[in-house]
Amino acid sequence: MTKDMLARAVRKFKKGDMRAFDYIYDCTHKVVYFVAYSVLRSKEKAEDITQDTYLKAVEHIGHYEEDSHFVAWLTTIAKRLAINEYNKMKLVIAPEAVIYI
Repeated sequence: MTKDMLARAVRKFKKGDMRAFDYIYDCTHKVVYFVAYSVLRSKEKAEDITQDTYLKAVEHIGHYEEDSHFVAWLTTIAKRLAINEYNKMKLVIAPEAVIYI
């Protein structure tokens, strides 16, 4: 993957070419998964966040500014989704797990 090829695929995808999405996914899914996994430390949750990241990216591709680095934009989405999921996980504490001193 070169930066130019990825940028070209992103431009095509913004115009509605779904085949370009396949190329984008193939080039970026490992780094997106790694970002999610580094926050969550759970294979299953990282896979879910990876999927959610691409759904969000598809939904908001019109907001992506082509002057910026696409992988940075995509991994920012992944990181924010992963942090939100992590915070939800922290809130779910079983009452019997709390130790009173």
